[in-house]
Amino acid sequence: MAGLSPEYLLAVNVDGVGLRGSATSISFYACPQKLENQLMEYVKRTPGFERIEPWPMGDHMIFVAAEIPTIALTACNIFSLIDTLIHTSEDNLKNIDLDILVNVVDFLMKCIDAGV
Repeated sequence: MAGLSPEYLLAVNVDGVGLRGSATSISFYACPQKLENQLMEYVKRTPGFERIEPWPMGDHMIFVAAEIPTIALTACNIFSLIDTLIHTSEDNLKNIDLDILVNVVDFLMKCIDAGV
């Protein structure tokens, strides 16, 4: 934490994306409204993304505690699968949709190209 600087433009937690049959969710933490609006424009132009309410657990909260604007990307239905899929033998490549991963990378590239 001591090495974190509030000068960072954005921290991104990508965890659990690409799950077959699940949209990619985005949630916002400590983001100025202008940044949130800009990112939502990219969300609207990226297939398979939807906004969800913030969830105050996960690695992204380290950055939020340091007051760094942060977003978290995960599979929309991940919370219902925590006990049945995540970190089980079924948590494998057959449950990954590469097209979803391509959309996540496309979204992140839009953010990087815009200097976010």
